[in-house]
Amino acid sequence: MFNPKNTFNIIFIAILALTVFAFKGEKKFPELKGTTLNGKSIVLPKSTEGKFAVLGIAYSLKAQDDLNTWYQPIYSQVMENKFIPAQVYFIPMTGNIKGMSQDKIKSKMKEGMDSEWHKYVVVYQEKPDSYIKELSMNEKDKPYIFVLNPRGEIVYQTSGEFTEKKMESIIDKLSE
Repeated sequence: MFNPKNTFNIIFIAILALTVFAFKGEKKFPELKGTTLNGKSIVLPKSTEGKFAVLGIAYSLKAQDDLNTWYQPIYSQVMENKFIPAQVYFIPMTGNIKGMSQDKIKSKMKEGMDSEWHKYVVVYQEKPDSYIKELSMNEKDKPYIFVLNPRGEIVYQTSGEFTEKKMESIIDKLSE
């Protein structure tokens, strides 16, 4: 027997289910545990909850060179901008570096930068393979920049050395 009320309920539930499954939302940044160069343990994205975050990741020396091109622009356009409440971390993934101890790697990093930056550099000392796959960081020689919303979801991702166009996209996402 045809019942319009039941038919409406079935259609409503079907549309709701399709909407829920079709809506992908933003991808949550995977948990990453590391230590800043000044010795503080950090768990991302938990440490940035409630604020936007900009994360720069490199897992090769060439990528680290290109990541270095981002330091000053991010400092001047994000960290010094009181209208953009974002946390910033640069993450060298050192687990694949052979021929040098992790302590020596950290020591070299510290020597090569102003101590004021040590709190923004989170060293990840394990193998980066799972992050490479999960975050689609397929080009070893490029750094990857992620913008996370206050819930730790990735709202923007780019790679390579700094450009003004990429920075504009980052600022746009942080200003939403």
